[in-house]
Amino acid sequence: MRLLDMHTSLRAWLSLALLLALRSPAAGADPEMALRLDTPRPLSEVARLLSERSGVPVRVDANGGAPVGPVDLDPLPLRKVLAIVARWAKVEVRQEGDGYVLAATAGGLAAAPAAPMPTPPGEVIARIKPLVALVIAYFPNERARAQGTGFIAGIDSLVVTNYHVVRGGTPIQVLFEEGTYFAALAAYDEDSDLAVLRVGARFRGALRLGDSDQLREGDDVALTGFPMALELLENGIPLYSSTAKATVNAIRPGRGAVSEEPMPFIQIDAPVNPGYSGGPLYRLDNGQVVGVVQSKIAYDQTQDSGVSFAVPVNRVRRLLAAARANPVAPPSEEEAKQLAASIPLALRLQPVSPPGGGEPASQPFPSITRPFDLLPPVSAAVVPNPPLADIPGLIPLHAPGGKMLVDPARPRLYAADFGGNSVAVIDTEKESVVERIFAGSKPYGLAVGPGGRTLYVANSGGSEIALVDLEKMTAIGRIPLSLRPFDLALGPGGRILVTAAGGARAGLRSIDLRRQMELPVEGSPLAGGAILAVSGTGENGFAVERGDAPAALFALQGATRLAPALVRDAGVLGTNVQDVALSPDGSRLYIASLSLGYVSVLDATNLRPLGQLEVGSAPAAVKLSPDGLTAYVCHGKKHVDRFDTRTFLRTGSLPLPDVPLRVAVSNDGGKLFVQLSGGVLVREAAAIGPPVAEE
Repeated sequence: MRLLDMHTSLRAWLSLALLLALRSPAAGADPEMALRLDTPRPLSEVARLLSERSGVPVRVDANGGAPVGPVDLDPLPLRKVLAIVARWAKVEVRQEGDGYVLAATAGGLAAAPAAPMPTPPGEVIARIKPLVALVIAYFPNERARAQGTGFIAGIDSLVVTNYHVVRGGTPIQVLFEEGTYFAALAAYDEDSDLAVLRVGARFRGALRLGDSDQLREGDDVALTGFPMALELLENGIPLYSSTAKATVNAIRPGRGAVSEEPMPFIQIDAPVNPGYSGGPLYRLDNGQVVGVVQSKIAYDQTQDSGVSFAVPVNRVRRLLAAARANPVAPPSEEEAKQLAASIPLALRLQPVSPPGGGEPASQPFPSITRPFDLLPPVSAAVVPNPPLADIPGLIPLHAPGGKMLVDPARPRLYAADFGGNSVAVIDTEKESVVERIFAGSKPYGLAVGPGGRTLYVANSGGSEIALVDLEKMTAIGRIPLSLRPFDLALGPGGRILVTAAGGARAGLRSIDLRRQMELPVEGSPLAGGAILAVSGTGENGFAVERGDAPAALFALQGATRLAPALVRDAGVLGTNVQDVALSPDGSRLYIASLSLGYVSVLDATNLRPLGQLEVGSAPAAVKLSPDGLTAYVCHGKKHVDRFDTRTFLRTGSLPLPDVPLRVAVSNDGGKLFVQLSGGVLVREAAAIGPPVAEE
C-alpha cells in the first residue's frame, strides 16, 4: 500500500470518527444523523457526543462503560441510532421529556430485537444510487480521459474507486447525478487496484461496508455504476447510473497485481461494461457493500455475457483509515472553477429546467463546499471545446488519441477512442459513427488481419489484444499477452506485430494468429511506446523508438528478427517521433518528428535520405495517398499540408480549428479524415486550398 503525504500521528479523538448531519435541530426533534465508530467506545461517551451534536438530551442510566462499535450507519432518525447503540450496550431506549435515556431493561437483560423485515431490492437500489459517482481522470498530455465508477465510503469526503481508473491522471473529476467535484488522491493500493479520493464536500450519506468474509456462493448481489457514461453523454443522454443484479459464483483465489501475494476475488455473473470499474458490489437484502467491481473476462461479447470480478471490501477498510490520516486537500472552489474552464475535454454540468418550466439553476459549477444532495438538479453533457461546436463534418469522439485505420475492403474508418475505451466504426460514405465497439482499456494500435474479417485492437491499459468481427461489428475474444500492447501492424507471414506500452525495453512480439500465440522477435531490444510501419504486402517494415532522446530506427527481417538500421541520427530522425509511414509500394519511408520542422523521406531499401517535406513547425503525423503520389502532413500550425512526393513541394493547405493529431486517407483518395481533440473531421481532398504562406 502506498500513501500520499500521510500524517505520522492522529489525535486520539479521531478514532471515534463520529459523523453527524450538517444541521442541529432544537431539542425535542428527532434529527437524522450518521454514526461511524471505527473502534469500540464507551456507551457514556457515545451518548454524550450524540447529545452535544444533535441538541437532544441523551442520558445514560446503566452500563455506561459498555463498549459500542465498531459501527457504520447511514443517516437515521436519532431514536433509531440510539436503538442500535442500545443493543450493543444491552440497554433500552426510553423517552424522557424532550430527550432520551438509555436504561437497564426489565430483569436486567436486553430485550431481544425483533427480526428485521427484509428490505425490497428496489428500495435497496434506490438508496444506493445517489451515493455512486462517475469518476473521470484526465491525461492532458495525451488528450485523453479514463472513466470508471466510485462510491461514497464516508461522509467525511471520501470516495472509493479502482486505482487503474485514476492512475497518473490529473485532475480527477467526480460526478454525481446532483453535482460535480474535483478530487485529490488520498491513498491507493496498487496490489488490489483500489484508490480513495477526497472531494471538497461532507456528504450526508455513505454506503455501509459489510464483511466480505461472510459472503458465500449463491448470495444475491448487485452492482451500480456508470457503464458507457461518456458515450451516452456524447449522444445527449443525461448522467444516470444503472444497476445489474448478480449471483456470487465463487470466491476465487488470486494474486496481487504487484506483489503476486495470494488474494481472494469475488466472481459474479453480471455483465460488466467499461465504466463499471470501481463501482460497489453490494448485498441485495441490506445494501451493505461487499466488494469493489474490478474487471470482466468476456467469452461471448455478442450475447453480452461473461465472468466479472470484484475485490473484497475488507481490503478497503485499512485504505480508508490511511486516507483519513492523509491531510491532502482537494481543489478549492476557485481552483475547481479554473480547472473546469481549462480542461479541453472536461465534462461540464448544465442545469436542468425545473418541472413545469421556468429558468434552470444559474450555477453551472456548484460550490464544492456544500453537500452534493443539496445542489440543484443538473444534467451532464459533453460540451465540445470551442470553437469545435458547430464545425460541419466533425464526427465527435471522446478523446481519440489512438490510431485511425481505413478498412482496405469496406467504406469504413476505425478510430481507437482512447478515452472512451472503444473503437468507433465510421461509415466513410455517410460520414457518421455506425457502431461503437467496447474492446478494452485505452485502445491504441489497430490492425486488420489476413482476409479482412478481423480487427485487432491493442488495449494499452491492459495486457491483451481484442478481436473484433468486422462482419458483425462485435468483439469476439481476446489474446492475452505478457506485456501491455501499444502499436500493431500486419507483418510478414500474416502475423500481427506488437510493440509494448510504457518505458520498459520489452522488445517486439509477433502473434501467430492460427494458434493465437505470442512469439518473441529476436534481435535488438525495443523501448516501450515504439511505433510500426509495414508495407501493404507485409514483406518489409520498420519500428521507430520515440521519446526525448534521439530516436532509433529498426528494420524487420522477416517476422522473426529486428535489426538496428539507423540509430540516433538527429538530422533525420530528430527526437519525439510521432508517426512513420511507408509508401504503398514499400519503397519510401516517411518519418514525422516533433523536434524537426520537416518530415524526413528515406529510401526504404538503403535508408539513404531522399528529401524533406518542409512544414515549418512540429509535424505530428504523415499519411500517403493510395497511389503514393501525395503526402499529407499534420503539424502544429493547425494545418494539414499536402505535398507532391515526386518533387517534395507543398501543393496545398487545409486550415483547421484545432491542432491535428492524425490523418487518414480513404481508399479512393478522395477524402481526408483528420483527428482532432474532439473527434474526426471529414474533408474532401479536392477541397484543399492553395498553400498557406508561412508566418
